[in-house]
Amino acid sequence: MTTQSQREADRPPVEAWQAQGLYPFPREPETSVELLERQLFDQVAWHLSRFHPVFRTLAPEAVALQFRVLRQAVECGPEELQVLLMEVLNLPAEERQMMAELLKDVSLSSVIRESHVVTQRLQLLDGLETLLFDKQLQPHVRERGELHPIVARNPWLFGDEFALSVDNRSLTEVLRKHQELLGSEVQIDQPPVGSNEKLAIIDLMFSRATRRHKPSTLEHLVVELKAPRVKISEDEIDQINRYAKRVSRDERFRGVEVKWSFWLVGRELAKGALDYAELERQVHLPYNFSVRVTTWAEVIDENRARLQFLQETLDYKASRQTGLKHLQRRYPDCLGEVVQRAREPQSTYARAG
Repeated sequence: MTTQSQREADRPPVEAWQAQGLYPFPREPETSVELLERQLFDQVAWHLSRFHPVFRTLAPEAVALQFRVLRQAVECGPEELQVLLMEVLNLPAEERQMMAELLKDVSLSSVIRESHVVTQRLQLLDGLETLLFDKQLQPHVRERGELHPIVARNPWLFGDEFALSVDNRSLTEVLRKHQELLGSEVQIDQPPVGSNEKLAIIDLMFSRATRRHKPSTLEHLVVELKAPRVKISEDEIDQINRYAKRVSRDERFRGVEVKWSFWLVGRELAKGALDYAELERQVHLPYNFSVRVTTWAEVIDENRARLQFLQETLDYKASRQTGLKHLQRRYPDCLGEVVQRAREPQSTYARAG
């Protein structure tokens, strides 16, 4: 039976690393995901420090640097960690295989990676909210200079799996990109019906292909942004509606299963604008076309609610993983058979009775 002293000898020397200033985590974990991330780091770092000769010859400052790089690789996911082990630390094949055993729990790595994505997105929402609503900053925020490039790099604000297709281009370029995504070789020489090329410049178009239990469907999202100081009025609503109507009436956009959404996003709606937008929404458009007039507060709140729910879900998954691993570490003599039986095929349970 494994003794208490043997179990302690088989654990990463975290306290010693902390005392030497090597440990790259300055504070205690606050969530289950952070705890899970730290446990994975501890196991990998401990293995490297025991079996990789480089770590036994490095100065403390160099070890601390390697640990910081290792922590970043753990946060990014198993692929980046494998690159670090192969190309940076140059581990031989046998040791890489041993490390792969430590990293074989894909669900563990994915929870950590997804959690960091969620955290970064929540931080972006906080920054965007400050940019748009802070009384000192808001008057100086320009649509083209600041708001546009931030939104262009974060299409997830409007839905997952969107990718930037067109940035600050004419409706003709929108049509060309649409045909390109369809794999069409039709030459586009004329602008959409009734459009003025100098005036019909759209801010952003995002595209994605979705399956939803049927053959892939192409979806385009045209987003028109307004600077924080601009109140959305009937003029801006007319503008986004004109874009939708011109695209819907052009036969080159027809005859294929494509969904078009047109969003007008601003900080504030002028008095009566929402009623006008609702009235305009009733104007006939094909079934696969929609127009939405919304505020940044709504966009931010919708994303924050979705991300916080995802964060709670990931934290719950992490707490289950952490709890089981804690029991396995502390009571290996009690749980070894349980874990082994859980990994066996279902038919084995029936035979075992």
